[in-house]
Amino acid sequence: MARGEIRNKLDGFIRRYYQNQLIRGVLIGSSLVLAVFLFVNLTEYYGHFGTFLRALFFWGFWVCLAFVLWRWIAIPLAGLYKLGKVISYQDAARIIGSHFASVQDKLLNLLQLEEMSVSHPDSALLSAGIEQKTKELRPVPFSSAINLSGNKKYLRFLVVPLALTGVILIFQSSIITDGANRIMHFNQHFARKAPFQFQLLNKNLKVRKGSDLELKLNLTGNSIPQDVYVKYRNQEIKMSGNAVGEFTYLFKNIQESDVFHFLASGFSSENHRIEVVPVPVFTGSEAIIHYPLYTGKSTEIINGTSDFSVPEGSEIEWTFDTRDAEQMVFRGNSNSEELLPSNSNGRFKIKKKFLHSAFCKVLLRNKNTSLTDTASFRIQVIPDHHPGVYAEKKDDTADIHQFYFLGNANDDYGVAKVTFNYRFIESEDPGKRNLPLRSIPVPTGVGKADVDFYYILHMNALGMSPSDEVEYYFEVWDNDGIHGSKSTRTQTAKLRRQSEDEARKEADKTAGNVKNMMQDAFKNAKQLQKQNQEMKDYLNHKKNMNWEDKSKVEDVLEKQQELLDKIEEIQREKEKLKQQKQEFQGENEQFKERQKQLDELFKQMEDPEIKKLLEEIQKLLDKQSSKEELNDKMEQLQNKNKDMSKDLDKLMEQYKQLQLEQKMNDNIERLEKLAEKEEKLAEKTEGDPKNSKESLEEQKELQKELEDIKKDIQEAQEMNQDLEQPMNLDMAGDENQKASDEMKSAEKNLNNEKNKKAAENQKNAAEQMKQAAKKMKESMEEEQQKRLGEDYQKVRELLENLVEASFDQEEIFSELNTIREYNPRFVELNKRQMGIKEDCRIIEDSLRMLAKRQPMVSTYITREISRINSNMDYALGSLKTRRLSDAAMREQYIMTGLNNLAVMLMESMENMQQQMSSKKKKPGNQSCNNPKNPGQGDKSKGQKLSQGQEQIGKSLQELQKKAQEKRNGKKPGDKEGQRELNKEYAKAALMQEALRRQLQAMRKELEQEGEKGKAASKELQKTEQMMEQQERDLVNKRITPEMIKRQKEIETRMLEHERADRNQQQEEKRESQNPGSHPTQLPPTMQEYMKQKQREREMLRHSPPELTPYYREKSKEYLRSVH
Repeated sequence: MARGEIRNKLDGFIRRYYQNQLIRGVLIGSSLVLAVFLFVNLTEYYGHFGTFLRALFFWGFWVCLAFVLWRWIAIPLAGLYKLGKVISYQDAARIIGSHFASVQDKLLNLLQLEEMSVSHPDSALLSAGIEQKTKELRPVPFSSAINLSGNKKYLRFLVVPLALTGVILIFQSSIITDGANRIMHFNQHFARKAPFQFQLLNKNLKVRKGSDLELKLNLTGNSIPQDVYVKYRNQEIKMSGNAVGEFTYLFKNIQESDVFHFLASGFSSENHRIEVVPVPVFTGSEAIIHYPLYTGKSTEIINGTSDFSVPEGSEIEWTFDTRDAEQMVFRGNSNSEELLPSNSNGRFKIKKKFLHSAFCKVLLRNKNTSLTDTASFRIQVIPDHHPGVYAEKKDDTADIHQFYFLGNANDDYGVAKVTFNYRFIESEDPGKRNLPLRSIPVPTGVGKADVDFYYILHMNALGMSPSDEVEYYFEVWDNDGIHGSKSTRTQTAKLRRQSEDEARKEADKTAGNVKNMMQDAFKNAKQLQKQNQEMKDYLNHKKNMNWEDKSKVEDVLEKQQELLDKIEEIQREKEKLKQQKQEFQGENEQFKERQKQLDELFKQMEDPEIKKLLEEIQKLLDKQSSKEELNDKMEQLQNKNKDMSKDLDKLMEQYKQLQLEQKMNDNIERLEKLAEKEEKLAEKTEGDPKNSKESLEEQKELQKELEDIKKDIQEAQEMNQDLEQPMNLDMAGDENQKASDEMKSAEKNLNNEKNKKAAENQKNAAEQMKQAAKKMKESMEEEQQKRLGEDYQKVRELLENLVEASFDQEEIFSELNTIREYNPRFVELNKRQMGIKEDCRIIEDSLRMLAKRQPMVSTYITREISRINSNMDYALGSLKTRRLSDAAMREQYIMTGLNNLAVMLMESMENMQQQMSSKKKKPGNQSCNNPKNPGQGDKSKGQKLSQGQEQIGKSLQELQKKAQEKRNGKKPGDKEGQRELNKEYAKAALMQEALRRQLQAMRKELEQEGEKGKAASKELQKTEQMMEQQERDLVNKRITPEMIKRQKEIETRMLEHERADRNQQQEEKRESQNPGSHPTQLPPTMQEYMKQKQREREMLRHSPPELTPYYREKSKEYLRSVH
């Protein structure tokens, strides 16, 4: 109980202690805060500081206030309410002990004893001590130790600032209010009171962002300063003075709101604020163009708002980036659409599809201003134009019925298809005229914007017969995906096929031209030969060549080139003639083969060595080489010209003979057809008497046709007489005249309406024409057969003479290798060589005469004998001067040439044999010379190699038998008998070599025919090797059992090959009968022409990059128009 009383008294003391602290803190803190307040206000009022110091005053005052409140208010209050740390009882006991002398340490000792009693509760001594101390301290008033009245001394610190504040408030409150106001608004500018007033004349300081603002200031008062500055963004800028007290300044491109004030004579105005009103502006734009799918163009992105062109149907997706825009208006032509931003960054999006050109305008708006930013541009819509097409017709120089159309089709974005369209407008067949328009697709690169195409038109493929006429055009279609596919056509053109009569007249004209051109070429060759010889003689008498001599040689070269060009022109005319004759002669395999043979002979004339010689001579002239070199080349050219003139003479005769045979065959066929027509007319006349007038008109037409045939027969007679050796032909003049007379009688009877007699006349006329045709045909066949037999016998005699000359030459060559230069045998050898030369001259003349009648005697044969005779001259010259090595070399050339010539003549004989055999098997067929060119391959057309090999087999048996008889002594072995046996060995070897060469040529042709041909060629190569071994055995006069066995194997192989060849021929024939099998590829010249045209278009199409879209499109339109 006593213990609690003392502690209660201590608690009361502690509360009084903190009350005293609180009173003292209020007095001191208030004095300090009031003093600081007065200080900062008075200082600011009279100092008029800037924002920095005012901010320092402001925050310093609040720091001071916070310190006072914490130190003298908050801490005592916390202690009063026992919040936080307060003084302990021991501290309070010490304070009380120091105040009361009677207490001293008693109170502190009491507290210590109480603490000890806690740990020793049972201690009576401690309890007695505590009781004693408590009694002693009970009467002491602990609270009186704190004297509250002692705080009065702090009132004086508060009275002074309070009194000062009161005086200021009474006499000049603005010191307090203005200073406090400026400190509280430390971030504002407060101007000093000036002896003049700043008057801002601008009523509105709101300005559009980015615009200019002109400040107008007027100063009023007693003292007006001369200079005034505007302070803006910490910069003092002098204003322009217009008059007394009037000043201006222009703010440019204002971007942000901000404050400013004026300065003059150390005084400043109040702050003014420029309010920048945000205006919507474009910060960027992007257009994504989605082109129509059919254009094939990829999506394109264009930045900015420039004008551009797009295809019709394009969809454009715009993205506009803006600032301060709340709304966008998109106007296109008469349409308007309002849009809100798609995100918070001011981005607007819009998508439009354009079918027409449009002028577009985009406007931006916001709520702050009625001013807007705009963007305008033009969208040029390019319509899908009609496609363009053109086609250029080129004649085929090899086929008058074939034409090449080289064209170009173009469109803006893609060609869908190109077609060739035609219809018959004239035809003898009414069914063709009634046929609808036909359309044929033309292969092109579908989907491309610009395609080159070609179309090969053959009249047969269109079903055009003689006299038919069609009109045609090309049509192109585009891939327009908006309006549907559009088309454009070329101009309609016409194409007509000649009638048989027109073609016959044209062919006669062309045949005459060919004949005249060949005669001119022959004359030119002769003249050139003479001029060349004169040039050689002239140069031989000159020591050195001058410029004039060089010009003469160049003139010879130029004429030589003209002759070569002339021969090429003849070739072209001959091809044209061949095509023209097909119109009325039809397909005739025999004439076709003969024509092919003649073409081959012409090609053989195109000797590449001549062109090479011309180039070499020109080089010698340019280098000013020696006269000897030039003479040598001129000599070679002279020899070539001799061969050419001889070949031209031969070909001209063969050409005339072929034209005659074709003319005869044509007239025979025409007579037969006319006879059929006359018979049909007789039936009509007899069966339908009412149509006398119609029959009369038909009779007149047939009579006119017969007169034309008679004229052609007369021309054929003249052509026969033009031959060097005319044929003995029966032109059936009597029969044709009788047929003409019967026709005239029929016409007379029809006029008198005597149809029965007229029909009888018509039948008689038809019979006479048949007899005429038959007589002419038989006459032609007999003459050809007769000539063929004569020519075969002549070739056989020539071959015998050639073999004889070959043996003689071999004997000379063998003896020449055994003697010396001084041997008197040289004279005898020279005489024998001259004899062989004379024999070869005779053989050459006979061959050339024969070659004019028989194409089997090829140009290779005649040229080979020319080379033999030329080497013969060189050999004779070497023998005279006793140059053994040169003579031996030339004689080696002669023997090689004689051997080659014998082989080629052997081939000619075989061909002639086969031809005579075929004539005997087909006695009733029209025939003509159908040769195979010696030395040229013919893989399957009647060339029975197995028969030739079989004949060699028989010869081998005869040789084996004779050799055996000789060994047995049944026949004398004199020198003459041995020579005859050697000749037979040589003939067999030549025949084997001829067959091997034909097989070799055949094998080379097969190698060009793909995999099947290569496989067959490989088999033939084995056969060829076996034949070569046979040749060696025959040359060495060896006949063994192995050789006989090899011979039979060769025969078997040849029969197997011919069987496979027949099967292939049948397959090829079936394929050739397939209609419409015409070339599908352009010849190289046409391909190069197409490429050239394409390069020209590419050069025109290239548009300079600086062209605007509008003019670029105009450029494209121009290119389409020039097509």
